[in-house]
Amino acid sequence: MFHNNITVIMKTAIMVVCHNEALYIDEWIMYHLMLGIDTILFYDNMSTDLTFKYLEPYIRLGKVIYNPLNHPILECNPHRMDCVQTHGHKFDFLIFIDVDEFLYCHDLPTFFSQIDKNIGSIQIPGILIGDKNINPRKGYVTLNYHKYIKDMTQFKIICRPNAVKSFPNAHTANIKKKSYMQKNISLKGPGNDGLIYYHYTTKSLKEFLTKNFTTHYHDNKKFDPKIKWRKYTNQMIHPTTVMKNMTIKLLHKFFEKYHFIIFRRFVFEHEKEIPTIQNNIFEQLHILNIKYDSYIITVFNANGGKTLLSSSSHINENDINTKTMDSENEEITNELKEEKKIDKNINIYVSLKNNKLIDIIHNNIPIYLNYADILITI
Repeated sequence: MFHNNITVIMKTAIMVVCHNEALYIDEWIMYHLMLGIDTILFYDNMSTDLTFKYLEPYIRLGKVIYNPLNHPILECNPHRMDCVQTHGHKFDFLIFIDVDEFLYCHDLPTFFSQIDKNIGSIQIPGILIGDKNINPRKGYVTLNYHKYIKDMTQFKIICRPNAVKSFPNAHTANIKKKSYMQKNISLKGPGNDGLIYYHYTTKSLKEFLTKNFTTHYHDNKKFDPKIKWRKYTNQMIHPTTVMKNMTIKLLHKFFEKYHFIIFRRFVFEHEKEIPTIQNNIFEQLHILNIKYDSYIITVFNANGGKTLLSSSSHINENDINTKTMDSENEEITNELKEEKKIDKNINIYVSLKNNKLIDIIHNNIPIYLNYADILITI
C-alpha cells in the first residue's frame, strides 16, 4: 500500500457538506489546516445560521472554497461527484468527512506521499467519542469531549479524483480500472503510522437532539434521538486524551502562523461577569501556551458599545487560575514551552450575549463575532 522512502508533497482537500454547524466550524477548520490539509471544499446545505460569516476569514485566506447549495439535500453522493469533477483536478487526494469528524495522523503529508500510485481509494477507520453531559460544554469540542464509546464500523473515504467512477454510498467509492480500493491500516489506535478519524457524535444531549431533529432523521417517525443518545452513553468506557493533545499542538501552531484564534461557545451576559471572562480567557491562553508580553481586552457590550476592559503587562502564570486544568496537559504544555519566546502584544475581543454581530478587521480579513465569542489577535 505504501512506498517506504518517497517524500513527495501531495495537495489534499477535504470535501464537507454542512448544515447549521457555525459554532463548530472554526475549530474544525483550524485543526485540519494545521494537520496538513491544503483546502476545505465547503458545501453549504442551506444553512440558516452564521455559517458563511464564520467562514469568511478562511475564504479570504484562500483556505476554504465555498459552494452554496440552492436546495436542501439528504443525500451527499451527487455533490461528491460534482466536487470530484469541479475541483478534483486541483488536488492529488480528496477526503470526505463531516464537521463532527476529526482526522488524526502523526504526519499527514508523509502519509499521503507514501501511498502507492495505483491505489485509487482508501477507507479510513474511526473511533466514536461522546459525553454524558446534558448541556453543552464551553469551548472547543476536542478539548471537552473525550470519552471513548466504540470503534466505528463505518469507514470514511480518501480517493484520487482521477480514479473515481462513482459513489454508491457515503462510505465507499467505485474506482475506475487500473486502480483498486485498499483499506487503511487496521484500527490499532493512534500509535500506528496510519490515518484514523474521531467522530464526536453525541457531545451533550442538547446538541445531539438539536442536530438529529434538524437532519433527515426527522422524516423517520420511529427514530427517537434520546434513545440513541442513551445507547451511546451507556457504552462509554474510558476517556482518551489523544485528540486533546493534538488539538493543543495544532491550534497553537495556527495562532503562531495566522496571528488570530477564535473561541466560540462561551456564554457571557453582563459586564459583571468580567472576572469570569478574564479567567476563561487566560485559562484558554494557558492551555494553548499562547505567549505574550502585554494584552488589551475590549468588551462589546449588549448595547453594541465598546468598552476597554483591561490593559496590562504580561500576567504571571501564578495569577492564572489553573485549578480546572487537567494534569494530562502538562506534557504537551512543557513541549510547547521549549519554543523560543517571541515578544508580542495581544488584543482580546469579547462579545457579550444578546450583542449584534461584530465585524473586526484583522490584517485586512473580516472576522465576525456573535454573542459569547472571543477573538485573540496579535
